[in-house]
Amino acid sequence: MATVLRHCGELIQAQASLLMAIQLNGNDIDAHCLLVDLAKQTNEMNHISALQLLLTTSLSPRHEVQVNFALAKSYEDLAQYSTAFKHLAKGAKIRRQHLEYHVQQDLDVITHIKTTFNTPWWLAGQIKDKDLRSEPHREFKQNASTVGEKQIIPIFILGMPRTGSTLLERVLSAAPNVYAAGELSDFTRLLTEQTTKQFAGDIKSKRDFIRSSSKIDFEVLGSRYLDALKQHIPDDKNTPIVEYVIDKLPFNFLYVGLIKKHFRMPESFI
Repeated sequence: MATVLRHCGELIQAQASLLMAIQLNGNDIDAHCLLVDLAKQTNEMNHISALQLLLTTSLSPRHEVQVNFALAKSYEDLAQYSTAFKHLAKGAKIRRQHLEYHVQQDLDVITHIKTTFNTPWWLAGQIKDKDLRSEPHREFKQNASTVGEKQIIPIFILGMPRTGSTLLERVLSAAPNVYAAGELSDFTRLLTEQTTKQFAGDIKSKRDFIRSSSKIDFEVLGSRYLDALKQHIPDDKNTPIVEYVIDKLPFNFLYVGLIKKHFRMPESFI
């Protein structure tokens, strides 16, 4: 409840909800830490004593990280930077000790994506101009991607985090016929559902999933995605008719080849 209230800007109600949660369960680490994030801590009003007390209890590594980060934020608000950094460094050290991440695994995935979705794969079955003008293709586009009288054209903004994707989204959505739907998980979800359903027995690893995803029915995925996209558009008669919908999930860069080929729509933008 407190998290929802916070996102709605109801900070006073969120604080009251968190204090009630802590009263009911003094070991609710999430409530303690979120309480610190709600507002700037001051000498007169802070949560440092409660957080320090939590550190004397038996905490899981994840909770110990959270509490140290909350203390770092608290001391930073009080301009006690040396103490803040000590807690920040301690929390980061504990997190790193329990972080099971190996960059080589991601590098291997990227390499396999590049070798799987290569030029021969891209050219295989590529739609020609006459196919784009065919009646079945026009019917697919009309049925799968329209809201009211207008056709929906997806715009994918993708890339690494903190590279300006939000700024680009805001610039594009300033147009009245462009709707910013945010960071959607629909494409990933639908791709996963369709691939695992069709090749469930063949998928034992990420490499298997990548290989299998290159063989699914592209039109089916594209149609399902566009249907899901329509659900994000507000049903408001006062809202201008939407022609373009922005999907701003940065990590869609992993599926850029799939996106272009799945839709088989020259009007979609990346």
